[in-house]
Amino acid sequence: MVKANLNIAPKEYTSNLKLQKSKELIKESKYTISEIASMLGFSSIHYFSRRFKQKFDINPTEYANKIIKS
Repeated sequence: MVKANLNIAPKEYTSNLKLQKSKELIKESKYTISEIASMLGFSSIHYFSRRFKQKFDINPTEYANKIIKS
């Protein structure tokens, strides 16, 4: 049903929501990247970082540093 409506697989849809949420949490600067990955249910920090980079073309640490400097 999700795929029919959004033209995306449910697992990918859920992953995209988690990655969007991770950007919000990184902006808050209250949690480490490891804590965010764990909170959002990623199996490891490495997997989270890889998925984040694939989605946003920047790794989570670089993104956090960019936000801090802004």
